[in-house]
Amino acid sequence: MQTVIDASALLKAYFPDEEGFEKAKEVLFLYSLGELNLFAPSLIDYEISNAIFVAYKRKRISFDEAKEIQQKIVNLDIERYDLNFLKTHLLDACKRFNFSAGKSPSVREGMRGGC
Repeated sequence: MQTVIDASALLKAYFPDEEGFEKAKEVLFLYSLGELNLFAPSLIDYEISNAIFVAYKRKRISFDEAKEIQQKIVNLDIERYDLNFLKTHLLDACKRFNFSAGKSPSVREGMRGGC
């Protein structure tokens, strides 16, 4: 099954105090078994780095833990999709799905990928 994943959903698997931690771990477990194909907008790398840095700044994790989480996510090798095609359609996607611009790429990619 193909599934679009965004940074917030992916990061939950690395922060046990987050609501949805168990579900996020299950998603990654199914991915590791090959029962789930994950793909993400190419922007996910920037979003992940930013969120991990914020967690470090808020003293939720040490910088070494931040680097470790980032490396684990990189090692997942989730397929990324370039979203440049979306530039001229972003506002329409926001309106259609009632999402902020940050979420619209994931929705649009999911539609394109047949999810």
